[in-house]
Amino acid sequence: MSILDRFAITAEFRREKVDVFIYTLREVEKMLTSGNPLVLSALVEGIPVMTCDHIEELRSKASRMYKRHGRVWIRVD
Repeated sequence: MSILDRFAITAEFRREKVDVFIYTLREVEKMLTSGNPLVLSALVEGIPVMTCDHIEELRSKASRMYKRHGRVWIRVD
């Protein structure tokens, strides 16, 4: 999916008071592995607008791997 396609999709949700981030599955996996706080917050605490089985697996994995302590994510596995 090109960056322009991503912007077109996010434009649909800009009318609402939500933050919309669109990443490829590979990007999300890489950010989860590196402990990216933005993707951890999205996977563990976020409310999915659109999802798939693979993302649900990543959400479960993130919940098992990391716990939030205040503003910091700590790896626990």
